Amino acid sequence: MSELMNSAARHEDFRWKLMATVSAFALVAAIGFEGRAEASDADRPTVWIELGGQLEALSNTQDQFTAPFMNGPQPAEPFPFGHRYAFGPPVLTPGPQVPFDYGQPLDAQRPPEQSFGGEAKITFAPAQSDWTFSVALRYGRSNGARHAHQTTGDRIHSVSRVDFPTNISTPNIVRFSDADANYKESHAVLDFQVGKDVGLGIFGRHTSSVIDAGVRFAQFTTKSDVTVKADPSLQVYSYYLNSAFFGKKYAFGTRFHTYALAAESERSFHGIGPSLSWSGSTPFIGNPDTAEFTFDWGVNAAILFGRQKSSVEHKTGNYDRLHTHNYIYDARLTQYRNGGTPHVRSKTVTVPNVGGFAGLSLKFPNAKVSLGYRADYFFGAMDAGIDTGRTADVSFHGPFASISIGLGG
Repeated sequence: MSELMNSAARHEDFRWKLMATVSAFALVAAIGFEGRAEASDADRPTVWIELGGQLEALSNTQDQFTAPFMNGPQPAEPFPFGHRYAFGPPVLTPGPQVPFDYGQPLDAQRPPEQSFGGEAKITFAPAQSDWTFSVALRYGRSNGARHAHQTTGDRIHSVSRVDFPTNISTPNIVRFSDADANYKESHAVLDFQVGKDVGLGIFGRHTSSVIDAGVRFAQFTTKSDVTVKADPSLQVYSYYLNSAFFGKKYAFGTRFHTYALAAESERSFHGIGPSLSWSGSTPFIGNPDTAEFTFDWGVNAAILFGRQKSSVEHKTGNYDRLHTHNYIYDARLTQYRNGGTPHVRSKTVTVPNVGGFAGLSLKFPNAKVSLGYRADYFFGAMDAGIDTGRTADVSFHGPFASISIGLGG
C-alpha cells in the first residue's frame, strides 16, 4: 500500500512540474510574439486565460463488500451449546416475524454520486497566425461518509414455569445492523495541445473551427473503508429443566449470530497518450466588435497507455451466542474468522477516451462567459474487483461554467 502512495506522490510532483514548465514557455512565447505583432493585428488578444468549474456526476468504480449475513436469514444450524440441567435436546420454536432489511449495510457503501470540479486553461494564439498552443487542467474530488443503522424490538411470548402458577415472560429480543463507510475520490486530466483554425465557413463567415492534436494525461484515485456490525437473525429454543435448584420448568433461550466485517481499498489509474479534438464556435446574435452570443461545441478522443493498480483487504467474523431468559446463562462460540490477506494487483492497460461538450457563450473582444454541458468517458480505466480483478469505466459528465480573459493584442 505504501508503494502505491509513493508512486502516486512521484506522479503528482512530475505532473505539476510539467504543467508549470509548459505554462512558463507559453507565457514567454506570448510576450515574444506580441512584440512582433503588426498594427493590423494589434486588437486581437494573443493570450487567453480561462477559469471555470463543473458539477460532475460520477461513475461507481468499485464493487461492494458483501458477506453471507447480508443476503437474508441464515438457515438453522445444529445446536452447538449444551446444558447440564436440560432433559433432552432443545426444541427450536418459531420466532417473531418482524421486517428487517438485511441489505442495509450495502446501502451504506454507495459512493458519492457527484463532485464539484475546477478547470484552468491558458491558450496562446500568435499574431498573424491560425495556430494556437494551449495547456489545460481539470481537477475534481469528492468525499463521502455514510452511516446506516437499524434496530428492531422483537417480542417473544413464553411460559417460563409449569410447576407453579403460570408466569408469562415477554423479553425484548433485539436485532440490529450498523454500518459505517468512508469514500474518497479524486481525478485530474491534463492536456497539452497544438491547434489550427481550419476556417470552415459552412456555419457562417465568423465561425471558428479548430482542430487540436496533442497529449493527454489522466489520473484517477479512490480510497474506501467499511465497518459493519450486525446481529440480523435469531433462533429461539425451549428447554425442559429438572433440578433441585431450579425445579421443574421450561426455559427459553435465544441464539444470536453476531457478525462483523472490516474492509479497506485503494485503487488508481495513471495514463498518458495522444489526443485529438475538434471544436467550433458559431455566432448567432450580436456584433463581434462589441458583444455577441455564440453556440459552442466540441468532440474529443484519446488513447491512454498506463497502469491500473488496486490494493484490497477485508475480513469477516461470526460469533455465536446463547442467552436464556429465565436466569443468567450466557455462552459464546467463535464460529469463524476469514480474510485479512491483502489482494494487490497491478497491470498495464490501454484506455480509450471519448468526450464532447455543447454550450452558449457571451463573447466580448477581450472576454467570454460560457455555460454548457460536458462529458468524458474512460473505458476500462479502474479495477473495481475485490478478491479478483474486474475493470470498470470512469465517467464525468455535468454542467459547467467558465470565464475567459484575453490579454495582449
